[in-house]
Amino acid sequence: MGNTVNPATTPAQPAVPPHGPPPVADGTGQDPTQAEILAATTTPLDRLMDEPSPLAAKDTGAALNGAVAGALANQQAGRIASSEPTPAQKAAQGFVAAQGPNPATVPVDDLVRSAADLVHRAPAAEQAHVANVVQRLGVALQEGRLVPGDPLRQVMHTAANSAPGSSAYKGALAHLTRAAEVLERTRLAPGTALAFDPAPPQTMVQEAANRHANATGAGATGAEPAAGLPKLDTTLVDADLYYRQDNRTSLRRAFDAVTPRPDPPRQPLTIESLKSTAHALSEELAAAIKGAGTGTPSQVGRQQAWQAQGNADAPRQVKSSTAAGDGFHNLMEPGALKQLRQLTPDPNARTVTVGERSYSVTELEGIRAANQPQVDAKVQQALDARAAQGKTTSADAKAGITRTNVKAVHGDTPPVALPDGTPVGRANPRLGPLPQPPELPGTRQGGAIGAAGAFVVSGAAALRDGKLTAAEARDIAANTAAGGVLGAVGAKAEQAVTPAIARALAARGASSGAGAALGTTLASRVAGSTVVGAAITAGVSMYQNRDGLAKGDSQAIGRVTADTAVGAVAVAGGAIAGAAATGALAGSVVPGVGTAVGAVVGIGVGVAVTYGAQISGATDWVAGKVADGVDGLKNAASSAWSSLKEVF
Repeated sequence: MGNTVNPATTPAQPAVPPHGPPPVADGTGQDPTQAEILAATTTPLDRLMDEPSPLAAKDTGAALNGAVAGALANQQAGRIASSEPTPAQKAAQGFVAAQGPNPATVPVDDLVRSAADLVHRAPAAEQAHVANVVQRLGVALQEGRLVPGDPLRQVMHTAANSAPGSSAYKGALAHLTRAAEVLERTRLAPGTALAFDPAPPQTMVQEAANRHANATGAGATGAEPAAGLPKLDTTLVDADLYYRQDNRTSLRRAFDAVTPRPDPPRQPLTIESLKSTAHALSEELAAAIKGAGTGTPSQVGRQQAWQAQGNADAPRQVKSSTAAGDGFHNLMEPGALKQLRQLTPDPNARTVTVGERSYSVTELEGIRAANQPQVDAKVQQALDARAAQGKTTSADAKAGITRTNVKAVHGDTPPVALPDGTPVGRANPRLGPLPQPPELPGTRQGGAIGAAGAFVVSGAAALRDGKLTAAEARDIAANTAAGGVLGAVGAKAEQAVTPAIARALAARGASSGAGAALGTTLASRVAGSTVVGAAITAGVSMYQNRDGLAKGDSQAIGRVTADTAVGAVAVAGGAIAGAAATGALAGSVVPGVGTAVGAVVGIGVGVAVTYGAQISGATDWVAGKVADGVDGLKNAASSAWSSLKEVF
């Protein structure tokens, strides 16, 4: 890749075991203790998470030590964390797990320290961006969406220990940033992860061995199989990032989930080649043009050869990404565009990212075509001026004039629209911070929401006839107070029930991949509030119908069952609607019991369900059906008992 360590071109480094280097001998002949491992591992993590680092403004060193200790203990015992961690805590756990159980013996292998140093040594203007990138990589490691390895350690170490502004720093940070962007914005195929700069085959013999491993599955080891991907099978091909992209629609994914045959043509294997600037990318494309004419192998040529091995049933594509748009005008050269077109089977796919904008090859060609009349006019104007001065213009001179005016027209800024205003490309903005997991409501919040809901329900019931009597006002006040108490009790119960459901969902693998933590949290919160709400509703209804229940009255049993069912639906509907109104279902989360909008929508839906079930007769219908069922069981039991008595 551009300006970063490439195992294909650098001297071989000492092999490092996949789970970290061996334990350091301490003179006792024994392995380090858990406490020693924790002490060696958490020191830089404290620095990574402590304020004022933007990674986790709320985390303290003490809290992080607990999180890391829990991560190590859970890793060894195979347990799941007792509560939903923050993104910062998940990042810490991810780096700890990637580092392995043993402390590093050389700085380049200390992934945890490198991550911490990178954040704290970043220039003030870049620290928030760097922190976001590091945090996202740590979370991806924790979730299994990023495969750790020596290249990741090396690039992280290079970024952390190079002078900000240097080529090494820019190149390494561009590599890490693009990895974080892919993990955030690209859907990976099920069962796969992102491989970070996997080593390609170094010889034709190794290339043949990799192809054999891909065909048979025998001897498939390394970063690619660990990520659920085939081995790279082109000698010395550069794959700064390697993954399988899932281009299927949501409907197609749902269909594939229940059919025996998936849809591989829409899940292309993808190599990404990274450069610090568009100018650096154009130089590599120019080298490919030159190499094609002389027979000299080029990196773009190798990538084109790798891509050409794909087919309609197993497509491959090569993406090109640059951290900055400097030199964008160089990509407008016809030769550069031709080389880019040969890297993808679909010229309409956005496979070229320049700074904060992504384009398809077709869009880049359209940008050139739309601006060409302006370029031609400027070139002709320059030629006319030379002719007026009696100067002749050679072919080389004309080419130079053309390049000058291409630069003048296209510049270094990737365009967002064509000259006629037609939008072009897609935004690729800087990554923001990961959202924090929602906090469960406290007793005060739960009491306030419960009181508000009870007030609305009882007030609506009292005002059905358009009048409000003193007795009804007293009932509203009493119901509001009772709602506040029940809301506080419910909030306290949710704090115990919801984390347990979240742990159960995680243990069953209810979700995975990007946003898995948020999805599990949302599901567990809805489930937790529903369970607690149904239990409270059942308790209240049982109290109200206690006399009938004591007698085994079927009508009382039916009423309690109906009230519980309606209450569960109302709570679940309100929770989902409130979350959706505040964006939770779109990827953000609702803090506490929600924003004002979420609370209003949630209460509104809950009230609508409860009140609608009452006035529509749904509650009575359910109660009647249950009562009929209970009476039927009673009659059947009575008949059976009578028959039994006759026998004896």
